[in-house]
Amino acid sequence: MANSGFAFSMPRNKKAPELRTIDEEAEKDEVARYYRLDPEQGVSNEQAVVKLDAPDAKISKLEVPVRNEVETRTIEPGVENLITTNKPTLEQEEAQWGGGASGRRPILWGWFALIGVLLAGLAIWAFIEIRRAGEQLDTIRVGTEEMLKQEEASALKARSQIERIEHSLRVFTEAPDMETMATVVRHPERVRPLMKDHYSRHDYEPIGPRRVDSLRPLTLGSMGDFWMVTLESEENERMKLLVQAPEDAEARVDWETAVCYQPMDWDDYARERPHGTTMDFRVFIEPDTLYSHDFRDSEKWDSFLLTALDSEEVLFGYIRSDNPSAELLRTWFGRFPSRPAAMVLRLSLPEGLQSPRGVVIDEVLAIRWIYIVPPTKDA
Repeated sequence: MANSGFAFSMPRNKKAPELRTIDEEAEKDEVARYYRLDPEQGVSNEQAVVKLDAPDAKISKLEVPVRNEVETRTIEPGVENLITTNKPTLEQEEAQWGGGASGRRPILWGWFALIGVLLAGLAIWAFIEIRRAGEQLDTIRVGTEEMLKQEEASALKARSQIERIEHSLRVFTEAPDMETMATVVRHPERVRPLMKDHYSRHDYEPIGPRRVDSLRPLTLGSMGDFWMVTLESEENERMKLLVQAPEDAEARVDWETAVCYQPMDWDDYARERPHGTTMDFRVFIEPDTLYSHDFRDSEKWDSFLLTALDSEEVLFGYIRSDNPSAELLRTWFGRFPSRPAAMVLRLSLPEGLQSPRGVVIDEVLAIRWIYIVPPTKDA
């Protein structure tokens, strides 16, 4: 019986493999039709190959798909490789699982401990900061409440102070007589006689109702309880008054600056020149260079030009260079050399004085027309 074998058709692409039976004897006869061997000719089998004409019948062969239609490997594995390759079993693979782990580095638990300590420290710091912030908020809240209370108290004091100022101004401007006005003036004991003298030379007339146009606080000397008040009438006439309003005390109007009090009319004083008198005048003063008659010695005297409010007459005041008030005047005009100063000066006309326009400056009583502190001696 002729041996028979199987030929395998390898699967390529999507075509299913075909299996067919090959008869070895039939193959030999088929081959013999193409090649004939003649060993008697004394040649080798390779040389004795005689090619015969091919039969008309077509040779059947295994159909293989076109190469570019399938995905092929660069190097196809042989059948022997597929047969002899030992595929590991599941048990073998599981047995090798521990091998990779056994080669890893051990876990450094100290790092985890350090991180834990750091996190705990961070939590403690955050807790302390939150608590401190809460304490600061409490402090700010308490401070804010205190500030609001102080502001409220200050507002109440300011309102009370303004009400007292308005009351004194109303009495001062609407007083029907001098005595009523004197109840709300500064330094009433000293000023009341001055008021009598002034109104003996000038008719008394009430100022009349006026509304407060503005209030401006002033600091005069070391005292900060003065106010500059601007009043306006119905005819739009304005006047300014200085008011002193201490805390928890009645507001007082400065009458002397309100009327610009003079013991004698300045023009009359300049023309009449009452020798042997000493008076306190509110004047404008500025340095001068005129030296004549009794005051021609510039080493002994300092010369100043004197004028008064709403007056036309000019006088020259001379003060001895060694007088303490002379040093005050030199210092003042060293700071303000080109500006006249409004001051209260004590002026005297000695008996026998020959200068037609000269007067003696005995003392500077105030560097402004208002007395912050009353003078120690009145003329």
